[in-house]
Amino acid sequence: MPAVAPHFTIDDIYVHIFSWKHVTANALELYRRVAPHFPRAFFVNCDENTPIAPETISGDRVLQLDDRYYYGGQFNTALKNTPEGKILACIVGDVEPAADWAAIAARAVAAFNAHPIGIYAPNVDYTWWTMRNARIAGDLYEVPNTDCTCWFLHPKLTGRLRIFDYYLLSNLGWGIDAMYCKEAVKRRMHIARDYGVMVRQPRGTAYDQTKARAQMQLLMTLYGALADS
Repeated sequence: MPAVAPHFTIDDIYVHIFSWKHVTANALELYRRVAPHFPRAFFVNCDENTPIAPETISGDRVLQLDDRYYYGGQFNTALKNTPEGKILACIVGDVEPAADWAAIAARAVAAFNAHPIGIYAPNVDYTWWTMRNARIAGDLYEVPNTDCTCWFLHPKLTGRLRIFDYYLLSNLGWGIDAMYCKEAVKRRMHIARDYGVMVRQPRGTAYDQTKARAQMQLLMTLYGALADS
């Protein structure tokens, strides 16, 4: 792996909580727990029938969408809101608020500054991606995919992949994690899971998986064409 020059601070991480109907209350509590540890924290609100009062979250920290937006559209919005050269972080709104967010913040900054990390994520209590490969250092391990429940993306990855409109191509979100993992491998950067910290999320999905799979195939085909160019 290439050497890395430490330069990130907590101010360089732009965290986005993805909220939608049925999880609004949990997402608001999640934001309340996360925001004190990340100065650049934003609330992506897709519950069009529940506006966020300014006394709850400052208006400049609310990105208002509507019910048409699933993970891909939310991700697209968060990516556009993150300046180039900064770390994009996404947390889905049904994650349990009770986690050690102070530790996650500190460990994310330390990981990006100490190693050529492309993707950083805390451990998740339930994920399809359970394989653990070589140790990077301490509780950091190389994995094939971190899961995109709660993850942090190096600007070298997002800088190149900003060209895609994820809302139009994969609104349901499938394929985004796979594409970013492929880009990290291409750039010889680690896909890192931190087993020293944990977030929890309920199981289950509530969308058309056949449609999600078709969107993923389109996204990966377009990424393949970009990678070959």
